[in-house]
This record gives sequence, structure tokens and C-alpha cells, in this order.
Amino acid sequence: MALKTTRLIVKPHRPGRQILLATLAAGVLGVAAWTAFEYGQWQKLYARMTALARANSAEVAAESLDRLKAENTDLLQRITILERAVQIDKEADLRLQAHIRELQDETYELKEELEFYRKVVAAAREESGLRIQGLRIEPLSESRRFHYKLVLTNLSKDDKVTAGEATIEVAGQRQGSPQKFQITTSRDGSRTTTLAFSFVHFHRLEGDFTVPDGFEPESVRVVIRQEPEREPRHDASYEWRELVHAKG
Repeated sequence: MALKTTRLIVKPHRPGRQILLATLAAGVLGVAAWTAFEYGQWQKLYARMTALARANSAEVAAESLDRLKAENTDLLQRITILERAVQIDKEADLRLQAHIRELQDETYELKEELEFYRKVVAAAREESGLRIQGLRIEPLSESRRFHYKLVLTNLSKDDKVTAGEATIEVAGQRQGSPQKFQITTSRDGSRTTTLAFSFVHFHRLEGDFTVPDGFEPESVRVVIRQEPEREPRHDASYEWRELVHAKG
């Protein structure tokens, strides 16, 4: 029968080491707990700082946007003012140019009218009694509308009034057929069969008239009859193309 051997293990009793290990474990746990607490506080602080930064960024962005909107509105207003100023300058320039053209037209018309009356005076000096001294026809702005001026003189030694009537007859073609019509509109716009006159030395009959559609004028004949009827009548004929003075 074999003998059973028993091994006895002797462990030294070291109570100080256990205390040290417990202390170290507690320290490690404390450090871990403190680290976790600090990490949590840091996370909270980081979150607060991030939120604050975002809020500041949003506020700055909003302020920048408002400033840009205000600057844009100001620029648009300036552009509108400048565009309006340019438009006003253009309109003023157009009005000035139109006024200059009007003055040029008036100057041209005055020069032509002065030349017309110079010829009237020169002719009147050579003739005595009732005379047709000139006829002038000018186109108006309306289509087929014209203005006429008929100048009569009566140079005599006395200051007796000369009275009578005048007719202005326009001859031409209409659809290939010869036709005539009389100018029967006086200066005040009234329509009469004849143009009456009464003056001493110088008189001007004038008014507007319309050439009928399709009528092509060729010549104008003026006839004046002096009262009393036994006095001789006077007439003068003119070519239309030489008579009409276009505005220039």
C-alpha cells in the first residue's frame, strides 16, 4: 500500500501589501472618476462654446446680411437717381434741339417773308392804283393743308379807301380730268364765296385751305374786283410748283 504524500504550501502573511494594493486601486478609481467628471465638464464647456460660437456666427451673418441689404438698397436708389438724371438730361437736350429747330424755321420763314415784302414794296413803287402784289402759299403740318397770303396795294395820291372782293382759284388734274376749286376760307376760319377787302394803301388776305384728295394742283389764278363794279378787275396767274414755299 502506497503512502499518500501531502504538500504543504506556506504563504507568507503580508497585510501591508494588501493595504497598498487597495490604496492603489482606490487611487486609480478616483483618478478615473475625476477624469470622467472633468471630461464631462469639458464636453459641457465645449458644447456651450460651440453653441455660443454658432450663435455669434449667426448674429454676425445676420448683421452682415442686413448691412449688405442696406448697401444694395442705397446703391439701387443711387442708380435710379442717376438714371432719372440721365433721362432728364436727354429730355432737356431733345427739347433744346426742338426749340433750336423751331427758331431756325422761324428765322428762315422771317427771311423769306422779308424778301417777299421787299419784292412787294419794289413792285408797288413802280405801279399805282389797285394791284395784286404777291401770293404766297406754305404747306402746313397736316397732310394736304396749306396757308395762303395774298398782298394787295393801292398807291394813289389820296387816302381814299379801296374796297372789293378777291377770288383765288386753283386749277389742276383729278383722275386724269381737269378740275378747279376756289379757296374760300378767310383768316378767321369762316367760309365765304369771295374774300372781301377794304383798305387804304396796303392789305393782306390770308387763311388756311385743304387740297381735295386725289387732286394735283398745277396753277393758281387770283382775281380782284374793285367797287364799284365799273372799275376794271385785275388778275394774276401763278404756277403751283413755283408758288408753294416748302418749309425749310
